[in-house]
Amino acid sequence: HVLALLGFGLRPRDIAVITPYNGQVDLIKGLLADEGLVRETAENQFQEAGSGASPDLEALASHCALVDVKSVDGFQGAEREAVVLSLVRSNDRHEVGFVKDERRLNVSITRARRHCAVIADS
Repeated sequence: HVLALLGFGLRPRDIAVITPYNGQVDLIKGLLADEGLVRETAENQFQEAGSGASPDLEALASHCALVDVKSVDGFQGAEREAVVLSLVRSNDRHEVGFVKDERRLNVSITRARRHCAVIADS
């Protein structure tokens, strides 16, 4: 869905992917790293370029096309034009955990200014 949003003309820095599950944060970052679209990828490229100074992440973000991928808690208080909210959680017990709390679910859905795509399974 992130690539589709980019295809519609959104800038990467206007897109966030958030999920309540830390394991999914790592998985999604790995998938987007191949595209050079996650913050850690840009930081690593900066450090591998040989600069001894640590990067100013805000300056780096303004110069690099970056998609934020964070947990719901890690994204608290932030907003983006488009948010892809991954609520996928497959387990043998069919338990949802985080999304049982309506307040936390409400906070996660309201992080988008114009577009919120909810990805889920049953």
